[in-house]
Amino acid sequence: MSDPVRTASPIPLPKVEAVMNEFSKYYKRWRQLPDGTYVAMVQLLKSVGIYTGVTESGASNRFIFDDPALALTQYEALTDQSSEPTGWAIRR
Repeated sequence: MSDPVRTASPIPLPKVEAVMNEFSKYYKRWRQLPDGTYVAMVQLLKSVGIYTGVTESGASNRFIFDDPALALTQYEALTDQSSEPTGWAIRR
């Protein structure tokens, strides 16, 4: 008797990743930092936001930038939960 062919079932995404994928029109970029923290960039009406501590229900901090290039540089520089972008116009 032969063994049935086993197919690997896909590994479900963490809930926060599923939410960010679902709302990809809102979350322009997102990533998980080495310490497990999620960060995201969002396009706002006339500015760009960096959200840190992102979960499926929101974000711990929001940093709003008038300069998209500066926002991207600061987003890419984030390394862990304690790192904070600089040069923002508004913090919430």
